[in-house]
Amino acid sequence: MINPFIIRKTLCQVLSKSSFDIRNIGKKKTAIYIIVPDEKTTLHFLVTAFIKQTYEALIHEAQQQKDKKLPVRLNIVLDEFGNIPTIPDMASMISAARSRNMRFFLMAQGMHQLQYKYYKDAETIKGNCDNWVFLTSREHALLHEISNMCGVISFSDLEGKRRTRSLISISELQRLKKENGEALILHGRHYPFVTELPDIDDYEFRAYSTPKVRAKKLPPIVPYNADKVIEDIRNSIRPIPSSIEVYGEEKYCETPPTDHSKMNIFDW
Repeated sequence: MINPFIIRKTLCQVLSKSSFDIRNIGKKKTAIYIIVPDEKTTLHFLVTAFIKQTYEALIHEAQQQKDKKLPVRLNIVLDEFGNIPTIPDMASMISAARSRNMRFFLMAQGMHQLQYKYYKDAETIKGNCDNWVFLTSREHALLHEISNMCGVISFSDLEGKRRTRSLISISELQRLKKENGEALILHGRHYPFVTELPDIDDYEFRAYSTPKVRAKKLPPIVPYNADKVIEDIRNSIRPIPSSIEVYGEEKYCETPPTDHSKMNIFDW
């Protein structure tokens, strides 16, 4: 976890300051894009750390509201969900998010990735996804599962006998036409259906002018002195880390211990 910061000093400089307050994401319309290289996973841990910390901070903000919900719905869109590092407590996060006006959009290439990353929690994560959009897959287990989820239909054969068949078979799932944008939609408690999704170039998005970006001088790298931080907390010069960001109040150590030999991390 520390190695990337030791090797890349510019990474420490970039992350040393923020131009936005994370607590305002659920209070006013905000868009944050996190783009990391897909060919190497060195910095992928930053994505999971940001998602986890944002979720916990905004859950606290939602608890401060009368209806226990964020004023503005938060959509967390996770492309390549199966390729980023495991998000701690993802199963409980996706279970509790909806009641706080938060939604997760998970894009995965297959269920094997989900099983590999989350083991038993994979079923909980899948079970909390109310809407499924299926494009294509070669995973037989996934194809079989989706076919069973779609159910069966009854029909009469040429001899007048009643028979049943899958509403959509595994073979049909494998042959959805990509050029037509065909996709299978499983939406809540509604019946499944196959529809055509237009290509992204066919959508009419509002055009925005390119913002002017000024080059900013990165702050100097200051060596971290753990002994000084502990001493400042004991002397009430600085608050306990994360107390302001998460709890919205400053918390200081009350009475510094007189016997330093008995002091431990909880005596800050």
